[in-house]
Amino acid sequence: MVHAESSQWPEALRYVGRALDGAPDDPAILTFAGHVHRELGAWGEAEAHFERALAADPFLPEAHLGLAEV
Repeated sequence: MVHAESSQWPEALRYVGRALDGAPDDPAILTFAGHVHRELGAWGEAEAHFERALAADPFLPEAHLGLAEV
């Protein structure tokens, strides 16, 4: 797991991309992808991932919170 104070977000992006290759509709992975993109300043990508996560699981609080933060 990458911590917020870490500079490993680009590496996390590679890992989350591989995870999405295997499970493109997994709401937990989509939510994490949203967080990674947000930390990298890719707001549009972050928003899209949070919205996809909520489409898969409308009751996922982490995705709602992430969407509110972008």
